[in-house]
Amino acid sequence: KDPDPPAHWMPEPSSLPDALGVLPCWNRSGDSSLDWTGLGLTGLIHHLLDASKGMKLAPMAATTALWRTLDHAGDVLQATCQALGVREALACELTRDEQGWKLRSWRGTSMSSASEISVFATDIAQLATRLTEVLRGDPLPPDSLPLDPFWREQLAQSIGLYEAGSPRQALELLGTCEPHFQPNARMMLLKANMLYRSGQADASVRAAQQALDLARGESSLV
Repeated sequence: KDPDPPAHWMPEPSSLPDALGVLPCWNRSGDSSLDWTGLGLTGLIHHLLDASKGMKLAPMAATTALWRTLDHAGDVLQATCQALGVREALACELTRDEQGWKLRSWRGTSMSSASEISVFATDIAQLATRLTEVLRGDPLPPDSLPLDPFWREQLAQSIGLYEAGSPRQALELLGTCEPHFQPNARMMLLKANMLYRSGQADASVRAAQQALDLARGESSLV
């Protein structure tokens, strides 16, 4: 069993004036077995956006902690901007119809004035890629995620476990995913964080060094 997660850090208002607050996703698919998408799908979006140049994000720990206190029937975007001092917030809902999966998103300072974005895909994790590309304004690098839809979803579940405070389970699941995608700096840094939260400090340092080496290699290709 994973140890109790540390107390979530909550930034002071106005400490993140240029950041985007990515909120956990509403699972409105009618399938409770997909409740993991609340943190998993959003965590994957956050992970992909975090690698984007010029995009500053509020920590997932802060938005997740706030999410548990929000009135979900109210204006969650406005409440997030006011509570965290972020410039904008992003809220998403997952639904499904006969055509496949849909991720409907709202980005802005309030629900009434937000820009609405909808993306569609045949597998859940692909929704994260498509929304991220819309928000970035350009395609993701080809090695950002595993190619196989099953392993993309497993990676999203791993991130969800980590954000939910179960780093050991997350690390175990991430280990099953690693053979199915090309090593990159973002994934290695995620692994380093999971190792650290699991109490494996030495292994975390080694993973962080690998992430740095990979980042240097990736930057040299630009």
